[in-house]
Amino acid sequence: MTSVVIYGGQGNVQLKHLYQMTKTEKGQKILLSLKKNDEDSYMLMQGILSKTVELNDVHASMLANFLYNEWSTNYEELVPDTIFSAHSAGIFNVLLASGSASFSDIVYFIKKRAQLIKDLQCKEELWLLMTGNLDDFYQKVLDQCYKKVKLAIMTDENSGVIAMNEEDSDFLESIATSEKQLYKLRKLGVKAPYHTEFLNPLIDQYAKLVEELNIVQNDSYEYIFHCENLNEELLYQWNNTFNWKGIMEKISRKSKEIKDVSPNKFITKQMQKLRKREKEFG
Repeated sequence: MTSVVIYGGQGNVQLKHLYQMTKTEKGQKILLSLKKNDEDSYMLMQGILSKTVELNDVHASMLANFLYNEWSTNYEELVPDTIFSAHSAGIFNVLLASGSASFSDIVYFIKKRAQLIKDLQCKEELWLLMTGNLDDFYQKVLDQCYKKVKLAIMTDENSGVIAMNEEDSDFLESIATSEKQLYKLRKLGVKAPYHTEFLNPLIDQYAKLVEELNIVQNDSYEYIFHCENLNEELLYQWNNTFNWKGIMEKISRKSKEIKDVSPNKFITKQMQKLRKREKEFG
């Protein structure tokens, strides 16, 4: 049966996972390749490992996720009919593993992408949102505070990720209370409003960066995202809600076998939850 290789996104890789990576020969080869291709990124990685750079730094988080996913990739399993997908920034590893972009170009892209976000100096960051019904919460609450709080990721019927400045949390609470909507929030430690219109001022600069990735899509593989074209997908994800629920539904219809490339196997857990719900409700 055709398997779907799914890469995890930012916020899941911890220092313990990076230490695990660096203790292996493969991990050391990846770091050596990083040093040869981009000294700045290599020094950043050394700062992460020595705890002088926080892992929630925008560049550090993206780079660590990319390198760990690369370390976790079993290239011997990537046969021509393999299907790729990814949660958010995991798409960078899809580009590399499929041979659609080079390691050096992706490392450079990650560095420049992080700098774009830092230059914007936005205060919004990502929060896990848990509620009784995400559609209801969106219509009754998020629609009313759209200028300050935006849905970044749709995870399932009851949860998602929002982008919000912490200073606006009281504003969100007041609207939710008036609409009698219960919810819980948890800060994710991702200090950037990915997948939202908060990043609209950077669209042109970001499009130029994507162009410099020199993507040549390898069509011997199949890809499950919002768009069939990887270049278009990167552009789409920049400032549009990431419909992870919809992507998982596509994956579920395509194949029963998934290969979860994430350190905490959150993708496996979410796919199991989705399939259980599909079985119960048809």
